[in-house]
Amino acid sequence: MFDVRESIDSAVKAFKVIAGYNSDDTMKDVILGLKKKFPELQLEVQEGSKFVLTTGAEDSEEESLADTTPLEVINAFRALSDLIPAFIDLANTAVASAVALITRAKEFKQLIRDSGLKGWKIPKAIARTFHNVKEFKKVPQIVKAFKQAIGDLVEDLQNAAEDQESEEK
Repeated sequence: MFDVRESIDSAVKAFKVIAGYNSDDTMKDVILGLKKKFPELQLEVQEGSKFVLTTGAEDSEEESLADTTPLEVINAFRALSDLIPAFIDLANTAVASAVALITRAKEFKQLIRDSGLKGWKIPKAIARTFHNVKEFKKVPQIVKAFKQAIGDLVEDLQNAAEDQESEEK
């Protein structure tokens, strides 16, 4: 999960750099800065954690905007935005799987004994299994930290969308 967190952080930093900003700038600052440079950009919130950065133009008009709008920024944002709900689903699946495994842990000792293992292999298998269960118990905490990072990013983008709307009024 920490590798996933690092991947998200890398993707966010890459987007910021592609957009012409420092990797330490907030997403809100980046989006609002891009909006000032390119007024035709629109940040749309879809389905809670799905965000779309568009030019507000039809597909046929996008080619004519290539001189004034960095389409690579829009495409990079689209890729980043697609990752957010996918990572949230992955995190939820990881927690559900860990909880399911943990709740069945009491059955493992008997399952190992019934597996056909002989002699010294039984205690070794039991020890490995319970070590793995112990590691799975860490998953909800790891996912909680991961979801917090995603939540912070989503909140930053929602704030940027709200500020964009208030500036347009």
